[in-house]
Amino acid sequence: MAASPTAVTEQASLDDIVVVARRAQERLQDVPISITAISAETIKTAQISQGSDLIRLVPTLNVQQSSTGPGQSYSLRGIRTGVITYFNEVPTSTNAVNNQMWDLESVQALAGPQGTLFGRNSTGGAILFVPARPTGEFEGSVELGYGNYDWRQATAVLNLPVADAVSLRVGGRIVRRDGVVKNEIGPDFQSQHRDSFRASLLLEPGSVFSNYTVFDYTDVNEAPGALITSNVRPTAGCFPGLGCLYGTQPAELGAIQDELGIRRVRSRYPAIQDSKEWGVTNIAAIEPTEGITLKYVFGLRRSSYNRFTNQTTLDLPIQIGNNFQDFGRVISHEVQALGNVLDGRLNWAIGIFRSKQESRGGLSYSLFGNPNLPFSNDRNNFTTINQSQTTTGVYGQATITLADGLNVTGGLRFNKDKAALLTSSVGPQFTFFGPQICRFSPTAPGVDFANCTRSISDNYDAVTYNFSVDYRVSSAMLLYVTTRRGYNSGGFNPSVPASQEPSAPQPSFGPEYIRDYEAGIKADWHIGSMPVRTNLSGFYGKYTSIQRSTFGVSSTGATFIGTSNGPKATIYGFQLESTIRPAPGFLLNANYGLLETRYDEGSPGFPKGNAFAQAPKHTVNLSASYTHDLGNAGKLVASTGFTYQSRISFQDDNLGSSLAFQKGYSIVDARLGMSDIGETGLSASFFVKNLTNEAYALERQDLVNAFGFAGTIYNDPRTFGLEIGYRFGGN
Repeated sequence: MAASPTAVTEQASLDDIVVVARRAQERLQDVPISITAISAETIKTAQISQGSDLIRLVPTLNVQQSSTGPGQSYSLRGIRTGVITYFNEVPTSTNAVNNQMWDLESVQALAGPQGTLFGRNSTGGAILFVPARPTGEFEGSVELGYGNYDWRQATAVLNLPVADAVSLRVGGRIVRRDGVVKNEIGPDFQSQHRDSFRASLLLEPGSVFSNYTVFDYTDVNEAPGALITSNVRPTAGCFPGLGCLYGTQPAELGAIQDELGIRRVRSRYPAIQDSKEWGVTNIAAIEPTEGITLKYVFGLRRSSYNRFTNQTTLDLPIQIGNNFQDFGRVISHEVQALGNVLDGRLNWAIGIFRSKQESRGGLSYSLFGNPNLPFSNDRNNFTTINQSQTTTGVYGQATITLADGLNVTGGLRFNKDKAALLTSSVGPQFTFFGPQICRFSPTAPGVDFANCTRSISDNYDAVTYNFSVDYRVSSAMLLYVTTRRGYNSGGFNPSVPASQEPSAPQPSFGPEYIRDYEAGIKADWHIGSMPVRTNLSGFYGKYTSIQRSTFGVSSTGATFIGTSNGPKATIYGFQLESTIRPAPGFLLNANYGLLETRYDEGSPGFPKGNAFAQAPKHTVNLSASYTHDLGNAGKLVASTGFTYQSRISFQDDNLGSSLAFQKGYSIVDARLGMSDIGETGLSASFFVKNLTNEAYALERQDLVNAFGFAGTIYNDPRTFGLEIGYRFGGN
C-alpha cells in the first residue's frame, strides 16, 4: 500500500526549531553557535520538572544541589561559576527558574561564553527558560498526578482573549511529596512542598507595538536533601589539645548509618527549607520604522529563604547550620535597538544593560557543639551579610553578508561591576567552644573592630567579544567558526573573617576569564527516505584566574569556606546532537558530549593535580518517542530515555580524595499514555523516572581530613505515577 500524502510530508523533513539565542527568533539550524533546544513536547516526554533533570538532554551539563541554601549550580563544558539562567529574557536565580519549570515554550542551553547580546556576561554559557505566551484563543488545561511516596501534583493553565489586542494567560502548579529519606526518630528528608503561580499579559494594539508582562510567584516549605554521612573515622571529633569531644560516639553512630544505607537515617535534628520568591518581567517592543526595532526589557525580583540543617546524619550537633536571607532584590533594565540595512545584508544590535542586586541575610553554624545545649546564635559562629552588586554592560553586534551564504559576525561588550559588602562576624574563642569574640583582624582593611564590622568594596571591568564566520553550503548545511572572550566578575567571601594563609580563601576574590574557539556543522540530510539532523561542534578554551572553592580548617585552627583565584586550565572537546525519524510518528535522538579538562598550573593551596569539578568526561543522552494515531480513540504516545554521565567530583579541592568523586552512572526513564481519548481532550499517562533505581550524588563533600567524615546528598530513588489531564478550547 502506498504511503499517505500526510505520512510522506511528515517524513520529508524534521520540524524547524525556533530559538532566541541572538535575541530574535531564528531557526536553530541558522544560528552559528552550539545550542541545545528543548521543546515543550520534549519537556513533557522527558519528564523535566526541575533543573537537575536537564542532564537528561544537554551534553556536558552537570547540575549540583546546594547543601546550604536553595538553588542549584549549573556547569556547562566544565565551567561551574559562569552559567547564567534566564527567565523571559531576564537574568534569574536558579532557584526561581527551578520552581517555574512548567508551562514552558522551550528551554535553550547555549554553551560557551555569552555577553555581546545578553544581559549578563558569562564564561560558561546561558540557559534560557522561555515561558509559554498567551495565544489569543480561549483554551486551557488541567492535569492531576499521583505516584509513590504519596506524590501529588496539580497543574492548571487558562488562556483568555480579553480583547482583540489583549491576551491573558494564568496558571499554577502545586506539588506535594513525602520525604524519600526516612528518619526513624525525626522528620523525613527530601520532601516536596511547592506552590508556584504565573500570570502573563500580552498587549498587541497594532503591528508596530507590543508589551509582554509576566508575573511569577513561588512558595516552598519542605525538607531538603540529607547529607548522608559515611566513612566516619574513629578519630572523628578528636583534635590536638582538645581530645575527643564526643568520645567514640561519632564512630558508633557512623556504623549505624552504614547499616541504615542511603535512604534511612536516625537523627533528632529537623531539616527546614523555606523560600518565597516573586518576580515581574516586562518586554516592550516598538518598530518605529521598517527594519528597526526598539526593546526595553525590565526585571524585578524579590526573594527570601531560611534553611536549617544538620550537615551530617549522625545524631550529634557536629555541623549544624542556619543560612537565611531576610531580603533579596534584583532590578534590571535593558534597552536594545535592532535593525537591518543594505537590503537586509547587514543586521545589527546595540544595547545597554544595568542591574542592581541587594541582599540582607547571614549564616549561623555550630561545629562540634554541646548536645545538651540548644542551637543558639549567641554561642555559634554567627555572620550577618549585607551585600550589593551593580552590573553595567554596553554591547553591540553586527552580521554582514559578504557573499551568497557567507556571513561574518562581530560583537563587543564593555563590562563594569561594582560590589560592596558590610558584614559582622563573631565566633567561639576556641574554635568550637568558649565565649564569642570578634572574628575580624583589627588591622584588616575596612574593619571597625570596636563594632566588629567590616565594610569593603571593589570594582571589576573587562572587554569581551565574539567573532564568527558562517557559510551556508546549501539550504540544509551550515558551517561556522567562532571565537569569544568571556568574563565573570569577582566578589567576596562573607564567612572568611580575615586574611589567612595563602592556602585558604581571602576576604575577596577577583574575576575569571576564558577565551574559547568553536567550529561546527549543522546539517539536515536523509538516509533513504528517513530525515536526519546532525549538529556537531568542537571547542577549545583557555581558562584563567579560575574561581575555585575550598573549605576546611587552617593551620591557625580557623574554619574557612570560600572562593579563591589562581589556576589556569585548558578545556576542549566536542558535542554531537542528532535526530532521526525512521517512520512517521517515530523519533530517535542521540546526544554525546566529550569533555577534556586539565589544570595547566596550580596555585597556593590548590595543586595542579586536582580534577575539574562538575566536569564529566562523557555525557550520553538517548531517547525514543512514538506517537500512533488510533483514529477516534485518540493517540498512543510512548517514550523512553537513557542518560549516562561519567565520573565527576563536586568539590574543587579533590586531589587524592576518592570520596570526592561520584562514579559514572546511568538513568532510564519511560512514559506510556493516551492523548485526546475519544476526541474528548482527556489524556492519561503512566510514567517512571529512574527505572533501574540508580543511586548517584547530587552533592558530595569529603571532610574526612578536616573533621573525620564525608557526606552525600543522593538523587531521588525510583519514582512512578499516573497523570490524568484534560485540554479544552483552542484549535
